[in-house]
Order: sequence, then structure tokens, then C-alpha cells
Amino acid sequence: MTPWPSGFSTTRASINSFGYGGANAHAIIEGADSILPGTTTHVRRGQLNEDEESPKEVVGANSSLPELSMRRSEFLLIFSAHDSSTLKRNIERYREVAEDYNISDLAYTLGCRRSAFFNCAYSVVREEDVEEDLMEHEITFGKRGKGGNIAFIFTGQGAQSAQMGRELMLTFPSYLDTIRKLDRALQSLGTDAPKWTLEDILMEPEASSRIDDVEISQPSCTAIQIAIVDLLRLWNVKPAACIGHSSGEIASAYAANLISAEEAIISAFYRGLGVGKLTVTGKMLAVGATPEEIQPYLVEGLQIACFNSPSSLTLSGDTEPAAKALESLKADNVFVRELRTSGRAYHSHHMKLIGDEYENRLTSALSHSQLNPLSIRKERGTPVFFSSVKAEKMPDGFKPGPSYWRENLESPVRFTEAVKAALSDEVEISQNGGEIVRKTGLPIVDLPRISWNYSAGAMRNKSRLDEEHRLRKFQYHDLLGTRLPGCSSDQQQWRNMLDAKNFPWLDDHKLGSQSVLPGTGYY
Repeated sequence: MTPWPSGFSTTRASINSFGYGGANAHAIIEGADSILPGTTTHVRRGQLNEDEESPKEVVGANSSLPELSMRRSEFLLIFSAHDSSTLKRNIERYREVAEDYNISDLAYTLGCRRSAFFNCAYSVVREEDVEEDLMEHEITFGKRGKGGNIAFIFTGQGAQSAQMGRELMLTFPSYLDTIRKLDRALQSLGTDAPKWTLEDILMEPEASSRIDDVEISQPSCTAIQIAIVDLLRLWNVKPAACIGHSSGEIASAYAANLISAEEAIISAFYRGLGVGKLTVTGKMLAVGATPEEIQPYLVEGLQIACFNSPSSLTLSGDTEPAAKALESLKADNVFVRELRTSGRAYHSHHMKLIGDEYENRLTSALSHSQLNPLSIRKERGTPVFFSSVKAEKMPDGFKPGPSYWRENLESPVRFTEAVKAALSDEVEISQNGGEIVRKTGLPIVDLPRISWNYSAGAMRNKSRLDEEHRLRKFQYHDLLGTRLPGCSSDQQQWRNMLDAKNFPWLDDHKLGSQSVLPGTGYY
């Protein structure tokens, strides 16, 4: 194989073909790496050029962190067979040759070009230790489950951390593109536009990170969720239902195709901007109790802010009553923990102080922003949106706007009821695999043949005619047709039915109005 010449920014080649019958063709082929950096063609591992392993350009306007590699270091390999013994033999055969192949192509071939049988197994392998990671003790075995719908659930604010999503930005160009698109939407807000960018905030190291600033954490969390939704869409992983907890409803509405990405990030930005202007302080408490059990601890100025599960609540309100409830719950040996919210009491009467301003500023911003209506995806099987404000499935045609997001900020989060409503619609709440490698891998055509289990003896003592019919050595040919089973190897016979219905190209060669088989078509 001739190595690709160096010095070219794009891998592109032109190919000519001049056919015997006069047909001419010219194809321009470009390497997938120009669209999906890190994608390789179908080559053995030893055939990669050294240049392909070098660090690439930095990410982030002010970042000095090198993009160590746009290629992932870990891959999911999946296997299946009719019985467990055959499955283990197949895995062992693949393990013996796995080091010879590009790991992305191997993951694609096993995941997208193999039939799925009842007995299944998977392993998350490292590119540099693929043989070791395919040892039997590193593999998870199981049975094929029934297919089902999945739901996307989005957390609210409070789960943020420094450099969250950094590896996704370094690994997946489409993820970074989404973050930059959201930055452009924020920069279109005129005098309200932030002086920071999401890209820079998400790359800041922990020592200097501003991720916990309420004006920043709110849009940052929403941006991460939107970018993940876009990435999963690229892999064809789509939900049947979407549920959001607190501010997570903003990204949930985007995932359900109810609002655009620009609307979502602007709604999150003004939410953080409004909460950041609050001067009154309060507390929030996570409590392990039912709504009935918590009633004796609720006093004026303290209320249930979130119904997280049947036995998990969040309390929110004024500082003094919250502090008293904290001590009382501890004294009664009830699980309780104060949440770090920078003195903000979300979903309490405090939020009503900024609700009017939030709704008005958001309404004005959305009416003046140049939003792209095409960014709202309308697809068959649009996900169902379950509201944790209304605690029910929202009807077709529902579109959350500024008034809904104000209600979301001020009202208790009825998350438990929303999840129950989704489960009653037979939505499976779980993780789900998708066509993750379909965009980057190429099929491998010379992997070892799969193993077969002949222990039952059901396939033995068959006639030659039956065996040749079931296990054909020659595939169907457009001109020759199919080799007849049972004929002598010295006098092979082939049978085919030629007609223009099955072979439209026969009509391309005519004498007058009559289709004639071309002379070069005879065997």
C-alpha cells in the first residue's frame, strides 16, 4: 500500500474509469477525516502514518490545552451468538486478531454489521490494550432483552462542576459546534450579551473556574444538555419521552422539539441573570421523608420545593425557618442535608420577587433575537413532553414560552408525578445504546469466521444435494444466475432468468425500439 503524501490539509483523490463498452466515469473521493476528525479508513493498525498520531489545534478561544486526540481511547465491542459456548469461542477468535485492525472499524463491524442473537456480551476496550480487555473475565455476558422506548431525564442546576464536558469538546467536533452555536446566540443579545463564552467557561481549570456563579452555571448546565442531545441525535439515539427537573425542563423542551436550541439557551441565560440579582437570601434542604412525614416541620417561610421521589423532598425558603428545620430533622434522625445554592431558595416565594422581570426580559429578548426557525426539529415520532410543573403529559401543539418558564421558576417541582405519568405511558427509563460508531467506522471483511455448535447433531447426515443447496459456494450472479445444486464439478450448470424488470440496464442497449443483450454481456 502506498502511503498518502504529506503536506495536504485535505485527503482527496480523483479516480477515472473508462469502460470497455464506452462508459466513462469520474469520481472525486474525500477522506471522512475532513468531516469527522479522527476517522480513519479501513487499514491495519501498522499502516497509520505517524502524522495521524500528533496533537492537533487547541480548543477554546483563550485555552492553551492541546487537543490530545480527536480519536476516542475506549470503544464498545458487542458480540452475540445462539448459545453461550459459541459466543465465547467467537470472542476468543476476535481477541486473537483484534490487534491487527483499526479499533473504530472493529467496533463498527461488530455493532452494525452483525446479526443480533439471544446470547450477548460486551466489553469496553482500550485501543492500546484491546487484546487484554477481551479476556473472558473482562467481558459482561447476558441475554438479549426486549426492545422498548426510552426517556431522557434532565437534571436541574446544582450538578455543575469545573471542566464538565471538556472531553466531549475535545473528542467530538459536532459537540463543540453546538457549544459555539449557543455562544453565538448569547452574543446576539446586544447590551445583555455576556462578556464570557460558554466554550471558555467549560475549559477553565477548577482553581479559577466560575462555573458556580449563578449567572454562569444556569446557561452552562443547559448548554451541556443541549450539546449532548445533539450528539445523541447524530448517533440516532432519540427519546420517546422527555422529563426535566427544575431548570432541566429547558433542555427537555428542546429534546422534545418544542423549542429551538437558541430559545433554550436564551431562556436559561435570563433565568440565571434574574436569580443573580436577588438580594434576599435563603436555604434549601434535601430531606429523606414523604410529604406526609415532613408536614410537622413546615412553618411559615418554608415549603416543599421539589418532590424528587416518594421518599425524597427538597425544602426551600427563608434562612431562619430552614435552619430550625435542619436542626429538628437531625434531632429526629431524619436524613437531611443543606444544599449549596449560594443563598438562593429556588422554587420558593423568593422567586416571585424576580418572576415578573424574568418573564418580561425573556419575552423582549426572544422577540428581538434572530432565531432560526429551522433549528426546531419536526420529525416523525416526536418525543412526548412530560411537565414537572403541571405533573402531566402536555398536549400536542404545546409550546413553552416566557410565562411557562416563569411558572417553572416559581412553582414546586412535581418530578415524582411526572415520572409516574411517563411510566404509565410504558416508557422505559434506562440507558440505551445507539448507532454510535455508524458515522465513523468501516466494515471489516476479513474477520475470522464465526463458530458453530454441532453438538446436537441436527445438521449431520444430509445429502450432497441438500448441503449444496443450503451452503452455496457461489453467490448469485446477474448474468449467470445460480449454480444448480447436484451438478458435476466438471460440467457445472447455471440457471438464470433475464428480463428487463429485474435487470433495468438491459434496456440501455437497443436496436431501434428492441432491447438487445450486448455482445460483451455473454459469458
